[in-house]
Amino acid sequence: MSKRKREIKKRKKQLEETQAEEDLLTAESAEEIEDFEEDLPEEPDQGELIPSESPVDDSEIVSKPAPPPVKKPARKKKVRGRQPEATVAADSWFGQNKETFLLGLLILYVLLLGLGTVGELFEIEWVLNLPLFK
Repeated sequence: MSKRKREIKKRKKQLEETQAEEDLLTAESAEEIEDFEEDLPEEPDQGELIPSESPVDDSEIVSKPAPPPVKKPARKKKVRGRQPEATVAADSWFGQNKETFLLGLLILYVLLLGLGTVGELFEIEWVLNLPLFK
């Protein structure tokens, strides 16, 4: 809430300054300018602008040290004519199609489970006579 109040005060001050500048520009005679300058507040002394001593003891403040840099793992060099064992497994058929193969197995399992459930609930003889469900 105090930020909002500060913003409002700041805007009011800017508005007053712009109005004062407009009045200064529209002054028709030197007398009006002199009268306007008399109305302005005096500039504050430099001693007034310096903030007072902080009541908090700054000597107890300790800065947090920077975290150590993150090291990247070193890459293995490829030797011509040889492949590392990890890439050989990934390049095989199962390594390339593992997700599709596992998804197919999951779908097959759910279909057989559903077929067995339907056979039990509705007592369908041909389903119950399958060798899988005996």
